[in-house]
Amino acid sequence: MDRRNYDTVVFIDLRPSMNEHELATICSEFGRVTLCEIIDDLPKIGIVSMENSKEAVLLLHSDKVRSICEFCAPLSQNVMSNIYNRIFETD
Repeated sequence: MDRRNYDTVVFIDLRPSMNEHELATICSEFGRVTLCEIIDDLPKIGIVSMENSKEAVLLLHSDKVRSICEFCAPLSQNVMSNIYNRIFETD
């Protein structure tokens, strides 16, 4: 499946172990990206899915996820670094 055919995706459960390169790779494959994290006690599972999928929409509108930020790709390396630092609060 060519994911670039889809304008918007949701990335659920952003892992603190994810590095800047991984985040940039995800963003470069899609148009608009929404980063979210699961905020309940369920096992953490990373998912990339189209926002118009029923499961993703239900998760996004539940109280089990927290949206971190939404942005359009591709992004410059400097902007990508700023987003990464803001999400993970690194220096």
